[in-house]
Amino acid sequence: MYWFNLPSIIVKKINDVEFIHVKLHRKTNKYDIYYEIKYIMHLNNSPYRSNDNKYAMFVKWNEGSNYLLLIGQNPAECQTIKKQQFHTDNTNWNIIKTLKSLGYDGYIMINTFSSINSKGRSVTFINNQYKNFDVFNCILKTLKIKNIYLACTQTNFVALDFMNKLRGMKNLNYYKFKCNNRTISHFSQQFFARNLSACNLNNVNITFTQLKIVQASVDPINNICKVQF
Repeated sequence: MYWFNLPSIIVKKINDVEFIHVKLHRKTNKYDIYYEIKYIMHLNNSPYRSNDNKYAMFVKWNEGSNYLLLIGQNPAECQTIKKQQFHTDNTNWNIIKTLKSLGYDGYIMINTFSSINSKGRSVTFINNQYKNFDVFNCILKTLKIKNIYLACTQTNFVALDFMNKLRGMKNLNYYKFKCNNRTISHFSQQFFARNLSACNLNNVNITFTQLKIVQASVDPINNICKVQF
């Protein structure tokens, strides 16, 4: 099946989830991008509201099938830009610019936990991620995905139960992005300002490096851990 149509299947298979489909346009000095998003949300939750649950984002700017599956730490609130609602947060905007420059048509974003929180560094407790993992597992099985691209950092806490299940799944390959031979730990505004502020991404050497996930700083009571790669 066409990957961008999968949200319609997910909401039929998994209880209490729905998706919001939006078509967007964002223009800056360097970029002019039309794109679409399907937000997979918990029923009656909003991608604007902190502590609501966003299980996945399907993002595309072309109609092709050249896409990646990414895992981040946790979702941030979306934005209203020039009176147009439901734009991505700035981290995902950086991902859009990066992947479009590499010739991809879109991507799917999952997070290690689903609770919307724009201040991920302050997380000290994470709820169990059963439904988040159900959505993730449905995506893997339906689309037969084997390669996972990590967009989460080693310095912030992530969901322990999600990472335990991820490490226990066989035949998955994990990759990180590299920019001019430096690993991109997170697609943050700070990283891009520090490393790419004077560049157009079409002129930057971005590659991938394969890695293994190693857990550290595990706290089972609060369902949090850090990961090392």
